[in-house]
Amino acid sequence: MILVAGSLAGCGKAGQDQAGGLSMEPVKGCYVETEVSLPDMWEDAKVRQIFRVEEQVHFLLQRNVEGNVSLEEWSLGENASFEEVTGNWLREVSFPWDAYIPLKLLQDQAGDQYLYACYPSEGEELYQGHLWRSQGDGAVEITPGQWTASLEEIGYYVYPEDLAVTGSGTLVCAMGQTLDTYLGQDGSLLDREEEAGTRDGELYGPWMESVGDYVYRYTCDNKNIVTGIQVTKIGEKGQEQTIPFSQEKSGSVYFSVLPGGDMVAMGPDGLFFCQAGDSNWIKQMDGADGAMGLLDVWCMGMAALPDGMVYGLFGSEQGIRLMQYRYDPDAVIQITETLRLYTVQESYLLQQAAALYHREHPEVLIQIESAWSIAEGHRGTPDYQDIFQKLNTELMAGNGADILVMDHLDVETYASKGLLVDLEGIVGPMEEDGTLLANITGEYRTKDGRRYVVPLQFGFTMAVGRGIPSREMHSMEALAEALPGKAVNCMGPQTVEELVDKFYPYFVGEIVKEKSLDKEALALHLEQLKKIADNCGILERRKEKDDRCYNIWDMASHASLAFHTVNGFQEAMWPVSVAAYVKGEYTCFEEAYQPKLEMGINSSSPNRERAEDFLRFALSGEVQDADYYEGFPVNAHSLEKLAAADRSNAEAYTSIDIGDGAADELAILDFSREEAAGILQMCRSLHVRYQEDKKIREELILALPGYLTGAQSLEETLGMVEKGLNMYLAE
Repeated sequence: MILVAGSLAGCGKAGQDQAGGLSMEPVKGCYVETEVSLPDMWEDAKVRQIFRVEEQVHFLLQRNVEGNVSLEEWSLGENASFEEVTGNWLREVSFPWDAYIPLKLLQDQAGDQYLYACYPSEGEELYQGHLWRSQGDGAVEITPGQWTASLEEIGYYVYPEDLAVTGSGTLVCAMGQTLDTYLGQDGSLLDREEEAGTRDGELYGPWMESVGDYVYRYTCDNKNIVTGIQVTKIGEKGQEQTIPFSQEKSGSVYFSVLPGGDMVAMGPDGLFFCQAGDSNWIKQMDGADGAMGLLDVWCMGMAALPDGMVYGLFGSEQGIRLMQYRYDPDAVIQITETLRLYTVQESYLLQQAAALYHREHPEVLIQIESAWSIAEGHRGTPDYQDIFQKLNTELMAGNGADILVMDHLDVETYASKGLLVDLEGIVGPMEEDGTLLANITGEYRTKDGRRYVVPLQFGFTMAVGRGIPSREMHSMEALAEALPGKAVNCMGPQTVEELVDKFYPYFVGEIVKEKSLDKEALALHLEQLKKIADNCGILERRKEKDDRCYNIWDMASHASLAFHTVNGFQEAMWPVSVAAYVKGEYTCFEEAYQPKLEMGINSSSPNRERAEDFLRFALSGEVQDADYYEGFPVNAHSLEKLAAADRSNAEAYTSIDIGDGAADELAILDFSREEAAGILQMCRSLHVRYQEDKKIREELILALPGYLTGAQSLEETLGMVEKGLNMYLAE
């Protein structure tokens, strides 16, 4: 009822009137976040689960005791007091230590408990699911036979993505392809429903919770964006109900179902409540007002209580944090200023900057409008021309956002129309005092001393070679000299389009001068490209759908040279580890950087001073000190801090193709201090801006096939490119 009272008080619509506009009237009554201090006894344990038992929040802890897992159950009582409530049966369960094995503790209405764990048996590498139930003070293993028999049938074990226990003691397990129900007494199979992984084009997320005989699961699209909650009554096939859910920001969403069927959701968008029997989610708290909106902490789970209290478990570099969310009828929200931020590509750094800025300035809300989501960015390329036209229409009509992040858009066009603010007064002093990397940001100063955008991050292309020293692959010129003497095909056969995309962004900025084509500069680069192509061999097209050119994954088998874009120190661990595995070398290519999050300010913004203040904040260490796998920071102090950081938590193991159908384990490890210092120096040496031009790219792809295969002269090729670009360059 407290949750309902919060929504009726207008907490979910704080700061907005009925028309959706900004209201300057303070809103009284809202959810507030408070951190709960954890027991000192938890310091050497891993908190693996937060869940509700009746009207209390419980936790499952895991400790390493002489190489084996020891489990504990704790409860949270009144006045934030913690009490260990581990059952004797749980103390009996033990298996080899692994910090990251899937674990889940369940309890049915009768008080019987179940433990699920997935780990490799001794002497094996394959993970296998195990299931125990409490029986008095003892533990009985009831692992279903279907979980062990699958090895003989398909070559690996099948285990649940998640599971829940119903009120009647039936275990429901999502097995990927099927929804299985087992008898809680002995784990015998009761029913198996084929799911084929999807229903109505949607996927199931790895979360399952039950209330009575109803099982709740979330559905998502192929971009991992949550689309709804599916409610299924066990034993009644085909009677599922789906409650829609709309997720705006990328990131994990967690759910908790109360005994009466009310639901609570927590994610980057905020804290939401949905009454049983309804499909309307009411926002109780914006993500920017809590830890859920921050990216230097990550949600590990949440639990809601019938009295309206909600708890979120978060991880951070400093350890586990527990946040309490409660409705405070006297708390006041007063948003007096809203700043709109438009970005072509959704970004974790921008989300973090907006959330942190709102924390420092509670009266200011940063609304981020993304044309392309993070998930979409992993699966394709946006239509920049369409984005350009829509943004241009908004700006010319005076409806543009206050802050514009303009990656891949034509900044010169916007600047020439007077649509962007000169940022020299902000960026210049930060370069002079050493706050910013002038080798990156300085490239944006125009001839008249103005500056209309500044990147918040950058990446660069790393060339990795096996049997090729770094001096032979650091530039197109070096490759053109070295590759003709190689007896092997270093990069594998390439199409003209693949070669153009690999190399033209490094010279496109040199071949156009004062709206005309510099044929001499273009000729030099085309001659270099021809020598590189002679080593590769030219394909007319890829004949099979799965056929591709070699990349970093092929360095231990087929390729001797590969290019990989690195966006931060943690992401650079992958190509550096590959180079170490093949006993090769690596270097930055062409000393060129790829700008990320090129931020400008709308000259017609009524909030210009606030927008400038936010830009300074986004360039500060408070935002730039974290590695989001999106880019290196342009803040020089943050770059040095990240170079010296401990990245052991980001280490991982995978397999790599070594040829002839064989694979080997590859350890992706943190750098040595010397390697980190070397990458830091690469970042400081970058001074050429990686650029793209859709029209120039098209003309090069049209003109180059004959030249790269030897059927066409250089002069003929230059003439084709010039003819194709004449009108375009004159505009």
